[in-house]
Amino acid sequence: MNPHILKKPILTEKTLAKTAAGCFTFEVAKGASKHQIKTAIEAVYGVNVLGINTSTITPRPYRQGRRGPIAHTTAGKKAVIKLKKGQTIDLFDISTKDK
Repeated sequence: MNPHILKKPILTEKTLAKTAAGCFTFEVAKGASKHQIKTAIEAVYGVNVLGINTSTITPRPYRQGRRGPIAHTTAGKKAVIKLKKGQTIDLFDISTKDK
């Protein structure tokens, strides 16, 4: 298993809402296949993966400042992982932390 396949989890309002259904979103390496992502998730977090949906993130242009040059967001790849019912990844469970 290549340890550099999983880059970081994607924590947004939309992805945190999907955790109730057992779906977790990660940013992954651009050349990673679904099989490689599955083995990496199962090895790192010790869960059973039922399915994976991947999508590429295309770079979008944006302007820096009023007349600044046009820059681009970073390109990448993300994977939405569906886990077996009842399993969870603690990294995404921010609602149970004590305030």
